Amino acid sequence: MSRSRIPKSAEAAKAGPRRVAKREPESVLPAQLERYLQQLAPPRAQLVREMERLGDQLGFPYIGPLVGKLLAQLVMLSGARAAFELGSGFGYSAVWIARALPPDGRIYLTDRSPENLERARGFLERSGDHDKAVYLQGDALELFEQHAPKSLDFVLCDLDKERYPQAYDAALAKLKVGGLLVTDNVLWKGRVAQRAVKDETTAAIREFNRKSQVDPDAITTILPLRDGVAVTLKLR
Repeated sequence: MSRSRIPKSAEAAKAGPRRVAKREPESVLPAQLERYLQQLAPPRAQLVREMERLGDQLGFPYIGPLVGKLLAQLVMLSGARAAFELGSGFGYSAVWIARALPPDGRIYLTDRSPENLERARGFLERSGDHDKAVYLQGDALELFEQHAPKSLDFVLCDLDKERYPQAYDAALAKLKVGGLLVTDNVLWKGRVAQRAVKDETTAAIREFNRKSQVDPDAITTILPLRDGVAVTLKLR
């Protein structure tokens, strides 16, 4: 049975999903290579395509099918049973992760917007994975400290980029040895490599990348897929 901590007040019900300006191209790969990978991928389920159309309509960033498939593959390879999302939006990544979890698996979704979580609930109901889900509304890192199990198998980090270094420390503290932290947008449309770019967001992602590479208790590989995906394995 699914669990929910979404407030039911009228004020909360009126809160809409986060809306952003029209998205820039998300992939750091050359356009021709990105198209090749997209064309090579197997056809996506109708529900996934519907979620992509919704994201495009709202101008709401989502990880895309190439990273979605990577998440599912990593969940299956690691044998994960408990997953926690630091930032879930309307549930696109959660659908990929939940599908890969075993029948008794658990995924925790977090978002500030109750409407986003209600959309996620609807999509997970339709995918048949609603019973694996726990829906938590509020600040992702605060909810992580309050509700994440002590020995997590899998964490997806896709929250406010300025908080990535803090999220790294929090996730590694609760991951079991052999657990995975997967972090999106770590190449930040190439800005991390541009010395002239010194804004707070880019600086935070650079610090996350540095921290993850020098940590003796973990090993991290950055994959140049879409906007850059860091895969961190906790060693001890």
